[in-house]
Amino acid sequence: MGARRVATTLLTLVVALAGSAAGAEADTLVTQWGGPPGAGPGQFANPTDLAVGAGGQVYVADSDNYRVQRFTADGAFAGQWGTRGTAAGQFSTPSGVATDAAGNVYVADRGNQRVQKFSADGTFQRAWGWGVATGAQAFEICTASCLQGLAGTGPGELFLPQTLTVDAAGNVYVTEFANNRVQRFASDGTFSGVVWGSAGSAPGQFARPVGIAAGAAGVYVADRDNNRIQRFNSAGGPLGQWGTAGPGVGQFATLLDVAVGPDGTVYAGETGNRRVQKFSAAGQFQSALTAVTGLPGVIRPLSLTLGPANELYVLDGEVGFRILKVQQTVAPSGPPPPVLGKAVNVDVVKGRVLVAVRSRGAHAAQKGLQFVPLEEARQIPTGSYLDTRHGTVSLTSATGTGSKTQAGKFSAGLFQ
Repeated sequence: MGARRVATTLLTLVVALAGSAAGAEADTLVTQWGGPPGAGPGQFANPTDLAVGAGGQVYVADSDNYRVQRFTADGAFAGQWGTRGTAAGQFSTPSGVATDAAGNVYVADRGNQRVQKFSADGTFQRAWGWGVATGAQAFEICTASCLQGLAGTGPGELFLPQTLTVDAAGNVYVTEFANNRVQRFASDGTFSGVVWGSAGSAPGQFARPVGIAAGAAGVYVADRDNNRIQRFNSAGGPLGQWGTAGPGVGQFATLLDVAVGPDGTVYAGETGNRRVQKFSAAGQFQSALTAVTGLPGVIRPLSLTLGPANELYVLDGEVGFRILKVQQTVAPSGPPPPVLGKAVNVDVVKGRVLVAVRSRGAHAAQKGLQFVPLEEARQIPTGSYLDTRHGTVSLTSATGTGSKTQAGKFSAGLFQ
């Protein structure tokens, strides 16, 4: 299998993603906005979610200010709506915000046990939940005078709705923090009858579902206290999961949000490990955010989302509350460059070896860990030395002695 290179492309991102299996990525801060907590335009008080509209506008659920703020793609303040209360257009801890292809904005009104729908400029359209129109113990939709919803476990009833997402068909999916489940509604608020989840750790169960995102490959849920991401079809059928507790690759600590890019890439934001991890649609690790050129210190991602041109926006809570926008230089596609190092971990299922690259001599610039994709990972024991430049593997014995063996043919990092 020969190596093939394509031209480097630039993507506008809001965080840096480094350590990619496809090579290093150089990321530079473009702009940021926000800062110390406050109530003025462009300031935030415990913001919990953000979304990008069809026109590139950025919407932020500014929870403790009981409002939604709207910005341009570069952070210029463009408007706001909401005050504290139970009437139409008012909020009680708005915790989630999402948009659809038509530009509508949906808000998870957590304390009011309802979902509200607005136009792109914040004009109220409708709300839904139990009792929102008349106070009845039933699912209702209101379009003018609205009430606080009733909390409970019934179909269409909401109990601490946390976040929401909209798929390409216009379906609205809502996570419920207290009910440990997901419910699906039509864009006009009609309850679809689709609901899944209960408390637990089995596939399809949740322990505090928080972030949710819909993509072509399914609906992804950040299952916070189970330290995993679960993937479902539109009817709630399980399609897979990944993640355990810890600081390692593919592990999570306080996983708060998940986002899906236009290309199907899955992004996960975790505050405990202070990073964003990037995965394939099926959960294969690709890279992790470690640092951003021009941004001192670390990040604490509270929420993240992507725009139509693959812009990634991160709501950061490390220094006050701010939105970060970073331009990422994507490494050339194809296999990684040749490496010389020791196999640290062998992933038989996904056919990869994590290599600790030697840092002396001519290879000093290749310090750190790299993934080398392999076609026959079972032939590469942990502790072996790999030289992809010359197509050799040195097998290390238990006593520390070894003999160089031509175990297979490497081609630019690929084991054939």
